[in-house]
Amino acid sequence: MMVETLKEYVGDLDVLRAELNTPDALERFEECVRQAGWVCVVLAAGQGSRFVSETPKVLHEFNNAPLVAHAVRAALSQNAPVVVVVGPASDGRRDKIVNYIRTHFNSSLERIAFAVQPVPMGTGHAVYIAKQVLSDSLLRDPKQTQSSALQIAIVYADTPGIDGGVLSNLRNFHAQRQKEIGGSYSATILTGSRAGVGLGAAAYGRIIRRKGRQDAAPQDAESHKGLGQSGVIDIVERKQIDRMAKDGTRSYESFDSDSYTKQELLDVDEFNSGIVLAQAAPYLSVLGEVLPNQTKVVPEPKFEYYATDFVVGMARKKLVVDGCMLPNDQLWKLEGANTVEELTELQDRSNARQKRLRDPNGEPGTCSEAPAGKKSTSASTTKL
Repeated sequence: MMVETLKEYVGDLDVLRAELNTPDALERFEECVRQAGWVCVVLAAGQGSRFVSETPKVLHEFNNAPLVAHAVRAALSQNAPVVVVVGPASDGRRDKIVNYIRTHFNSSLERIAFAVQPVPMGTGHAVYIAKQVLSDSLLRDPKQTQSSALQIAIVYADTPGIDGGVLSNLRNFHAQRQKEIGGSYSATILTGSRAGVGLGAAAYGRIIRRKGRQDAAPQDAESHKGLGQSGVIDIVERKQIDRMAKDGTRSYESFDSDSYTKQELLDVDEFNSGIVLAQAAPYLSVLGEVLPNQTKVVPEPKFEYYATDFVVGMARKKLVVDGCMLPNDQLWKLEGANTVEELTELQDRSNARQKRLRDPNGEPGTCSEAPAGKKSTSASTTKL
């Protein structure tokens, strides 16, 4: 059984640091990150096995540009340097992705670095790999205050609706929470309402929120001051729920010791989009401590590190996580595609939406807190 923490499993990240980046380029990139105060990690290492095509999944076009271009452009538009996580050299798709970015973002290359995920070990592993190009001195600069400490955003290369407006609103929400709560506030998850999504919503990971237990220790209550019932303390993936008993047993227990039945978790409305903005140092530190999850038993055991496990890790350290809910009319921005056919459908819906709106400069929706009175087994935030 595999029991290594993510940090132990990854080992020396410097081994792959220079595979796609020259020392001079990394030095310039680090200075750009330092000046910007944040960095955006774009996950582009997925194998896209269901995309039966010679073209890498993230190079398939949506609205006249490859999927990965939308994510990179969104980050750069908000002055965020970008770390693009790609697969190993043995994966023939990698060089095509790297060459595309170097060619089409040539004027912004000093703000782009590449990190190599040598083996596919889950989203948590892919995110942690970004540390290849983020030095410890950058993450733990003694001159930084809480308000100036480096922030890190995680987005997906195959979610083309994410734009600068979404990232800007996420940062504004995060800054407001920091102001209200103080130094313990560490991460914001972009979430949404499954009821607002419709088809496919059943598959999304559920957001579990703090219920505002009256018997919380005083220091615990203080660290979550201002959040009331809204603190996010876990994300439960659909496949975890599927493994639970159907007999009404409360077989899931949250960090706060609140227990749930399978049906109660299925009924949670708020979903996780996978998009996160966090204080970089505590986020990556907690992520490095997560343990692997067994995802397959036969024909041979397979393990992955889930990026979502950072939430429980932060809760244990009394670090606060909240959810920024995207309005229902903006949830299309979180849509992705797993097959060529789904991408075609995504494009058709986008064409119809543009035809209806006739206004490409419309204001993006802003994030909101979970509405009061929402079913409290789930949180009020959403995720796709």
